[in-house]
Amino acid sequence: MKKSISTWIWVIGSFIVAMLLLGIATNIIGNVAMENHKRKAMDEFYKMVGIINSLCDSNEGQSYEAIFKFPDIVEKIYSSRSSTYRGDNITYGNHLCINYTRLECVKLDCLTKFYVVRKKEGLMSIVDRIFGNRNYYEYQIRFVRTSDGVDVTSE
Repeated sequence: MKKSISTWIWVIGSFIVAMLLLGIATNIIGNVAMENHKRKAMDEFYKMVGIINSLCDSNEGQSYEAIFKFPDIVEKIYSSRSSTYRGDNITYGNHLCINYTRLECVKLDCLTKFYVVRKKEGLMSIVDRIFGNRNYYEYQIRFVRTSDGVDVTSE
């Protein structure tokens, strides 16, 4: 009788330790995946900053078009005179800001008129988020050098 009780204690204890280790491993894998999404978002963001700054140094009428893939952790990208977002669809300023798990802004070389890039919300994105899946969204963005600075539009 005592031997069967001690066996059950070992079985239950082993199960608890296994569940604890599984939880820790899942947490570590989730953190690594989130850091990967953040890095990808910032790579695309700085690619966008580089294009705008290179157009600031070019002649009026120059344009560039590119496709950017942002993970769904990115809430919005906009330009601003400081770092605040006013809620408009068209923003102006010499800072480009990205709002993902935190807000980060970069000073640009010239004034930028920016049509706000927002996260695409839909039923499937909500379901994916509940199950922990992350999506990437493509945005076709056009950059045009104008007399005032750079116009950035998204489709």
